[in-house]
Amino acid sequence: MFSLLQADFVKVAHPDPAFREAAEKACIEIGTVVEKRVAELFMFDFKISGIHLDDKLRKEAVALHVKLLDLNNDFLVGCHLPNRIASSAIPEHLHPHFADEGSFVQIGGLHADSPNDLVREIAYRIYLYPNADMMECLDELLKCRYKLAQLVGYESYGHRALKGTMAKTPG
Repeated sequence: MFSLLQADFVKVAHPDPAFREAAEKACIEIGTVVEKRVAELFMFDFKISGIHLDDKLRKEAVALHVKLLDLNNDFLVGCHLPNRIASSAIPEHLHPHFADEGSFVQIGGLHADSPNDLVREIAYRIYLYPNADMMECLDELLKCRYKLAQLVGYESYGHRALKGTMAKTPG
């Protein structure tokens, strides 16, 4: 099967007019298939965005999309915020490995490249310690995704997100 580039080359460079004409037709057919697929993708994108809904529901879908953008941003930013712990909670000889904040040490990463396994363990436990605000943000994010998916006609956000992909469904 010809690609658009191959057909375009034959259309321009082949000495036989019949081949050039056939290549021209192939270019048109390939272009039509591509244009049709692009239009299908646009329509799919519009539908999962709620364009097919009545005004009231479409406004609700837009509001949910905006809220999702904000929640996604809050969650992504919050995941990288440092945690701190009382200096007295970790051995004093390890304090130089972490940022000093008076009576606290701040841990802003996993220290995965540290040769000291105790430094890595402390960093892992403190930096990844569950944060109630982040859990609340994540819960709200998941509820908002579910509500949006239901609003635009999907069983779940997973069904909405996987529609049009190779996976097709979350099951």
